[in-house]
Amino acid sequence: MNELPTVDSTGRSPGGFKGEWRVPDAELARRVDMRGVRTMSVDPPGCVDVDDAVSVRRIRLDTRADVDADVDADAEVGYEVGVHIADVSHFVRPGSLLDLEARMRGTTVYLADGGRCDMLPALLSENVCSLLGGRERLAVSCVWTLDADR
Repeated sequence: MNELPTVDSTGRSPGGFKGEWRVPDAELARRVDMRGVRTMSVDPPGCVDVDDAVSVRRIRLDTRADVDADVDADAEVGYEVGVHIADVSHFVRPGSLLDLEARMRGTTVYLADGGRCDMLPALLSENVCSLLGGRERLAVSCVWTLDADR
């Protein structure tokens, strides 16, 4: 696993991890940086494992730049729509015990009494992989462009 902070059975980190994990430069170099795109969670209020988000922005089709109020009259304008899912692959290696357990569980199960049986440990699902506002996180994104006519 990569750079996963260690925690004891109480969830505390002997190394003093405070939840301020940052995307390593090597990861940034191989991904599209979308930190400047306004993105909104689609998970319900109070959700601690924020793993789904969307983005929509008005763009110039020729440059893909954001459109401001003073767009050229002859510029073609469209929309960029993105769906973003929390990416755990930086921390969960294929075939690892964590991967095998997560595959066996398949999903997080929400119980009627308010409890949960998580697919992944809380350190991942609620912290370093959760798409929390104002924090750098990794995501798998599908982004497409729509012109104004469609």
